[in-house]
Amino acid sequence: MNELANAEAALEVLERAVSSVGDEQLTNPTPCHDYDVAALAGHLVDSLTRISGAAGVVVSAPTGGAITGLIHAGRDAVAGWRRRGIDGDVSFAGRTMAAQDLLGVIGLEFIVHGWDFATAVGDTLTVPDTLADDILHLGYRTVTSQSRRHAGFDEPVMIGADGSALDRLLAFTGRNPAAWIPLR
Repeated sequence: MNELANAEAALEVLERAVSSVGDEQLTNPTPCHDYDVAALAGHLVDSLTRISGAAGVVVSAPTGGAITGLIHAGRDAVAGWRRRGIDGDVSFAGRTMAAQDLLGVIGLEFIVHGWDFATAVGDTLTVPDTLADDILHLGYRTVTSQSRRHAGFDEPVMIGADGSALDRLLAFTGRNPAAWIPLR
């Protein structure tokens, strides 16, 4: 698993997920409790800024609308991590983590919230199984009961054993992939 390559691939997935979001959809509800599309974009920018900042990676203030700002911040974060590298440990949210794992959390955020965005506007999200599986295994290492509470992840959802890698990742983060029917 290469967390930098995964973060770059996950950013591409996020960019595809938000590419069809129109201004009229910014108030659509998302599967991420308490967030509409615009608020979720702001939440993700905040997460990118805080996570990256803990590692000394500066994410510039986003410019443009909610979605444009999110993409700008995502690209800025990944470029900053590429310059920084993934060596060493980082203190974040009251614990010390390997920098590569903290970067992996950004990839997790890109994929899971990418699904939230796509679902909110009635689209589906395609994620390579290898990417979803890598990020799920990183989640197993990094998402604790305490971090679930602080990061806003619900308890895992039970799904069938035949679920795709993406469905297993979503279920691990407290989302039920079968409960949200696209809004076409």
